[in-house]
Amino acid sequence: VGGWREAAHATVHVAGPRQTVAIAPGDPAAGGLSAPIEIIEFSDFECPYCRQLEPVLKQLRAKYGNRLRLVWKDFPLPIHGAARGAAEAARCAADQHRFWEYHDLLFVNQQALLPDDLTRHAATAGLDGDQFAKWPEAGAHRAEIAADLEEGARQGVEATPTVFINGRAVIGAQPIDAYEKVIEEELPR
Repeated sequence: VGGWREAAHATVHVAGPRQTVAIAPGDPAAGGLSAPIEIIEFSDFECPYCRQLEPVLKQLRAKYGNRLRLVWKDFPLPIHGAARGAAEAARCAADQHRFWEYHDLLFVNQQALLPDDLTRHAATAGLDGDQFAKWPEAGAHRAEIAADLEEGARQGVEATPTVFINGRAVIGAQPIDAYEKVIEEELPR
């Protein structure tokens, strides 16, 4: 005895809950504002799982091109002693329009995130050394990082990485097909 779905050849799709994640003007982003897919990543530069996710996000950006926008949210976990400093340094790199280059260097050099390391990475990324050298004392981006932490807490983020694809949460470093599945469901919307 078949059910009504089988008889009608119907498929029922139930999407997970959507959350509206606030994006601040200073949040680093790649991709156009009008992209139909928006990925908001809550991440921590010292988190090994966040590092594991980065190649997946690069593959998604390459595959979906201008149909995808990636937004970075700092979520330095208290168990990672160097993560907050790395987040502040990356925001300073963003001031010089080099966030993504610096971001990549921090993940490649994840075991070297102390202040001297961060300064060395800045030189590698081609940042203005004098301007960058002011970041540890200035605290210019502490409020932005605190706002990201508050937004993450409001959204129920407890671990990194946590990604929202058009408001749908994907928690942890998942295989690429987990993200592609959500993206493919979202593209026709």
